[in-house]
Amino acid sequence: MLPHRLRVIVKVALGHEGIPRGIRPLLFGFVLILLLPASLAAAECQFVLGFKTLRDLIGHEKVGECLENEHHGANGDALQHTTGGLLVWRKADNWTAFTDGYRTWINGPNGLVQRLNTERFPWEHDYAPGGGIATPTPTPLPTPSPAQIQQAEQAIAALPWVQDRLTSVETRGVQYLRELAADQPQVLHALLNLDPTWLPPRTGLHTTILARLVTMSRIDPVGMLQFIQRPFFKSVDYDSLSAVNYLTKGLETDPSTLQVVLSHPALGDGDAGNIRLIIDLLTFKTEDPEAAAMIESLPWVQDGIADYEFSADRGGRIGTSEQVIVRYLSELSRFARPVFLALVAKPWMRDQLSELEIQAFYKLYDLAGWNAAFTQRLLAMPFLDTIEYRDPLILGNFTEFGVYEYSLRHQIINHPDLAGGITDDNAGMVRLVTLEVQDYAMASVVRALPWVQDGLQREEHGAVSVLTFAAQNNRQLFQSLIQRSWVRDGLTSDETAAIRKLWLLVDWSRPSESAAALALLDMPFLESMSGADAAALDALGSLHSHRDGSYLQEVLSHPTLRDGIRDEHTPLIAVLDHVGIFAPHTIQSMLDPGGAVIWERTLAIDGLGSVDLAVVSTNPEAAANIDWLEHAVRSHVEFMGTPLPKTFVALWIHERGGGGGGPTAILSVGNLESPDTVAHEAAHIYWPFAPRWIAEGAAAFLESVAESKRTGSPIEPYPRNRCTSLNTLLEYDQYALNRVPIFGSCEYVLGSGLFVDLYHSLGDESFRQSFRRLYVKLEDGEHGGSCTGVNRGECYVTAAFVTDASPEAAAIARPIINRWYYGSERGP
Repeated sequence: MLPHRLRVIVKVALGHEGIPRGIRPLLFGFVLILLLPASLAAAECQFVLGFKTLRDLIGHEKVGECLENEHHGANGDALQHTTGGLLVWRKADNWTAFTDGYRTWINGPNGLVQRLNTERFPWEHDYAPGGGIATPTPTPLPTPSPAQIQQAEQAIAALPWVQDRLTSVETRGVQYLRELAADQPQVLHALLNLDPTWLPPRTGLHTTILARLVTMSRIDPVGMLQFIQRPFFKSVDYDSLSAVNYLTKGLETDPSTLQVVLSHPALGDGDAGNIRLIIDLLTFKTEDPEAAAMIESLPWVQDGIADYEFSADRGGRIGTSEQVIVRYLSELSRFARPVFLALVAKPWMRDQLSELEIQAFYKLYDLAGWNAAFTQRLLAMPFLDTIEYRDPLILGNFTEFGVYEYSLRHQIINHPDLAGGITDDNAGMVRLVTLEVQDYAMASVVRALPWVQDGLQREEHGAVSVLTFAAQNNRQLFQSLIQRSWVRDGLTSDETAAIRKLWLLVDWSRPSESAAALALLDMPFLESMSGADAAALDALGSLHSHRDGSYLQEVLSHPTLRDGIRDEHTPLIAVLDHVGIFAPHTIQSMLDPGGAVIWERTLAIDGLGSVDLAVVSTNPEAAANIDWLEHAVRSHVEFMGTPLPKTFVALWIHERGGGGGGPTAILSVGNLESPDTVAHEAAHIYWPFAPRWIAEGAAAFLESVAESKRTGSPIEPYPRNRCTSLNTLLEYDQYALNRVPIFGSCEYVLGSGLFVDLYHSLGDESFRQSFRRLYVKLEDGEHGGSCTGVNRGECYVTAAFVTDASPEAAAIARPIINRWYYGSERGP
């Protein structure tokens, strides 16, 4: 009979219980075999009957070689360990299955199918949507024999660093290893075979961690081995020490602590700091089970806390952002319960948190600490139903005031211009109202602008905010801007972006750089504002972020620009941001007379506006690229049937391979690339969205349409052999969510496969309508509240091609989407 711990792991993998994400094939292949009797592991073995058939179906490479013969477990299931994982015949439903520790393949009623270990098919005997994860109680390993202990001692003595002259730190490390050899030689062999980076011990940190691991292994040896195989334990640090200290303390009072933590969804593949977070949550659960359950129900907590840093204005409190948010949520539940309840109900708090949403949360947390009732009132306002780029700025508008400036905050939200609360339509007025309650005279200058008096358009909200920021913080910039005719006569999206970039250039610069930025306003190219002017200004702002602003000063001091930047310079300057990243040594020479060749055209498309095009290269033989760019942009605009989001598109030809920059409309491709690369990058001007399979799939589809028009080639997806690791878009989303490396070009292949299939099945006109609808929905974030989680992309595609389509088109599209996303036309 298998030891109890092994039976628990087998059940977890093959369908009796959920499996915590991150336990990889090492657990199933190597660790389990280490714990099997030596005679069993060493026996001659072979695959027979159903296991042989399943191995042939899956592939010998995935399943690997046998490590034992088929045998039966206590529950009647047939088991056979392999170098790739575990084969099982399940008595409960009569199916044969194989798991590699992360995925499971089943030879079921529909033939060979594949799923993650955390999922179930409806025909499986233990299918139970929403089912929990059982936490088994660890049992100790059998008492080792004297021979096993002797072999373990010999293994320690054979270590190269032990045979060498030991340092005092290494001597302590050997002492702890010998303790492990005496208690649990099987665990010692497993530990040494994992070859951890922290052996030999170099510092006291390493020996302290080793001592804690020995203590942990006496209580839960298999759990300890699982723990040290987690990605965050490959390189130990003081977070690792904190984690093992927390776990050791927890195990001393509750032997199941390690298994609870390892199976907790918040652990994921995150860093060791999550250990403290999870134990804090477990403690919080006893204090306030209702609030703890609300936090644990958040999908991004269930999916695993993300391991990334984000530099928000949090002083010393910033850590791994999602960890901090969970901790702050528990604090809010104590001192501002209504704010906590309002936040956890917000759709944007429930889906995967973006950087903007993290910023907004921190601002709301600060405000709640000042006045919970005021914060609750803000949360009820429409502008916080979703989080857009300006919302953290609006919240920051309120956090800027001192703790005692109670009346100013209330004067703002009670102002007549904000009657009924702050909405997406009046959000641009918040900064102006703030200026008005502090400096009425300056606010009156802004209010006197004709386009402000006429009512703000969507693209003008940001301009008002920037103008009022300038009025409060840099009067010289404000006075210069307000005198510009293009500022006074109404603002386009390009002009709004230009004002924002000018403010950032001046506000974030040192005094000498600020003077240079202010000097831009007196240059000829800003007498009016075109798309090329705005792109040049954007590039100058980006150059300022490189090398502490020295690139910007180098550009502005070049002899070619001695008399200022003129309109003829802007196409070249627009691409210098890319040059500064990929070829900074060429900036000065490109600005020299004759240093770069520029080809320009204006493309006018009936009813869909015009676009200025430019190609910049140091190679005079790159002229064909302007034809390729014109063809690609024309094809994309005509197919989409809606104006290009940008009025200026530039293409820089560099010496490297590949392409990039599509969403910014400042493209870059290698000098050996072909027209299809230009078409693909230009398509990203329309399609910059997440998830990547939508962005790359849509761009690849438009690329194929453009090439079909140019050469007569068929409209077809990327070749299937460029993605051999995944079969469905759901697999892609799950792997991306779990941060598992994906080999190949699966987002291109599967994404373009879906759109090409829909195109040929729906027909040109019907497909265009739904494709355009998808673009508009993603651009506006229309379904931000309902399309969340791992299948966000499928939700948007379904809304565009099924929900809002005609019944006839929906009937065609639904099974196609199901097949590409879920692997079956019937769907999930």
